[in-house]
Amino acid sequence: MRPFLLSLSVGLLAISSAFGQSMPSWKSATQTANIKNLAFLAGNDNLVAAWLGKKADTTNGQLKNPTMWGGLASGTDTSAALAIAVNGTTRRALSEHFADTLNLADFGVVCDGVTDNAHSLKTAFSAVATSPVYSNGVRIIVPRGQCYSSVKQPIIITDGRSVSVSGVGAGVSNLTFGAGGLLISTSGNGAIIVSDLGLIFTGHTSTSTDVALSLIQTNTNSGGNSVVLSNVSISSASRAAGWHKGIYAEGIAPSGNSVRVRLPDYYNGGPTDTVDVDLYGYPGTDANNTGQRAIIDTKWVNSILQGGAIGFQVKGHVEGLWFSNGEILGNGTGVDWDGSTATEPTALAGNLLFSNFHMNTGNYGFKLNSVASVNIQSGLFLVFGWTTDGTRSYTGVKASGSTEYVISGNTFAGNSNSQNVSAIELSNTWFATITGNNLQNTGGNLFIGSTNSLVTVTANIAGFNPSRETSYYSGCGGYTLCSNNIDNGYTQSSVQDNGDVQYGAFGGNVVINPKSNIVLTKSGGGDPDIEAGDRTAGAFAMNVHTSKTGNAFDSRWVYTGGGTTAGAGKVQLLADSIILPSVTTPIANISGALVIPFGTPGSTDPCTQGQMEMDATYLYSCVASGSWHRINNGTNW
Repeated sequence: MRPFLLSLSVGLLAISSAFGQSMPSWKSATQTANIKNLAFLAGNDNLVAAWLGKKADTTNGQLKNPTMWGGLASGTDTSAALAIAVNGTTRRALSEHFADTLNLADFGVVCDGVTDNAHSLKTAFSAVATSPVYSNGVRIIVPRGQCYSSVKQPIIITDGRSVSVSGVGAGVSNLTFGAGGLLISTSGNGAIIVSDLGLIFTGHTSTSTDVALSLIQTNTNSGGNSVVLSNVSISSASRAAGWHKGIYAEGIAPSGNSVRVRLPDYYNGGPTDTVDVDLYGYPGTDANNTGQRAIIDTKWVNSILQGGAIGFQVKGHVEGLWFSNGEILGNGTGVDWDGSTATEPTALAGNLLFSNFHMNTGNYGFKLNSVASVNIQSGLFLVFGWTTDGTRSYTGVKASGSTEYVISGNTFAGNSNSQNVSAIELSNTWFATITGNNLQNTGGNLFIGSTNSLVTVTANIAGFNPSRETSYYSGCGGYTLCSNNIDNGYTQSSVQDNGDVQYGAFGGNVVINPKSNIVLTKSGGGDPDIEAGDRTAGAFAMNVHTSKTGNAFDSRWVYTGGGTTAGAGKVQLLADSIILPSVTTPIANISGALVIPFGTPGSTDPCTQGQMEMDATYLYSCVASGSWHRINNGTNW
């Protein structure tokens, strides 16, 4: 009996402490012989139960509103208990403290990679999106492990709350899906943050609805959301079919930092319609963009897109795609941007800036249509996945219907199978500067132009292929100036469609001022041809100035035609005089007829010494200024 009494005494003392006030001493059980009727030592015969009833409400065996100092409350709901945060000043209920940051485990999610948490995740994300408790925003933590769901999980926000879905590290905290993915939709202006998280596809078949992360703005009057993706990894489990799209953004502009999207390789049998990042700015219902939900300035740094048929796919009203210090690898096309949607004014599609990047794709680096204000600089373009198939082709930058381009400082490199690789192809483009680019180890062109205006192609390097007979520059001339490029090892000023090198200027002169001599040679041997005037005309003239004084021509060569036979034309040299130096060796051989001016000068007519004329009777020669002599040239044979 003593051990029991000792325990009881300890228990009563604990209750006394729990009530936070002193309790009278009790008579021992040996005095009363009844444990239920312990009385005070002072002789009071109150029952223990009566005394306890005065000190606490024990209805149904529950203690209400006790003051607890230390000790344990194992198995007890203390959510209403007050607590002060470290360095805080105000007590708050524990339930409020825990509501500041939720954990999926609070909703029964088990992250063992096996348990299907579809229902628990739905409950958690529904609370995050709709509960009034979180109307000002909430962060929900994804525990370590793989939190599996067999279906898509939506977070549908209909007010202005902000939501953060975060793990403790990409590859450490993971949401895994057998189908679907994570969808965050909002109609408000709250921030959306997804960070330190992995999204993994584990299904064995995939459809177009299998999108790892969907971000959608549904409100046409939204003032713009802050959407941040940081340290996010999107991938597939071993032998899984893979995501159809990595990230889909509609009417919302995510900023990505250290984002990696890894889809099944396009060139290893992967689907032909997969997209790493799909950006769609809803243009509205008419040409006035009624109800539009635009994407304005989506920025990506230190990120890698890999494997999809397309890296970035951009459509609709999108103004601003920035990408730097990242890679796009193993895709068919790096950036496919079509700004020509029927209801979309082309002026609202543009502002593309790529810098300091690596792009290793199989068909195109950039494929752009009706996109304005493009700046592509300091990129390394490599051809991916080619075999010996000579029918395939690759273009680094292919653009049409566009304005305001700067393409500079890029390297385009092929391999031994890259005979159909070209760097830059522009058509119907205005205001473009292409400078400082380098095309290596390929059989294509550095520049191909068609129907462009106000385009300069300068200071580029291409070629060094001795067996190549054609230029690496096509479409120059007119309002496309190709100048000071290196073409197959030679510096050229302007290359025309037919391979001619042209020096020209608008409204000015071309001045050649060599330090010593001008040397003309012909590649492959032989004498070079010098042409002047319009080669297509029946007659033309070349004016040669031998003096800076005056405006009149000092001499004039005139071609008067003569058919297509070489040497059959006639050339006249129109000059005041021709002076031949006094040398014993002839300086000129005249083949054919020498025509002397036909006329009858008077004996004192003005003349220059050595001048000659003739008529039907005499041959006249000027022996001194203003002094003519004549001799009879005979009347018949």
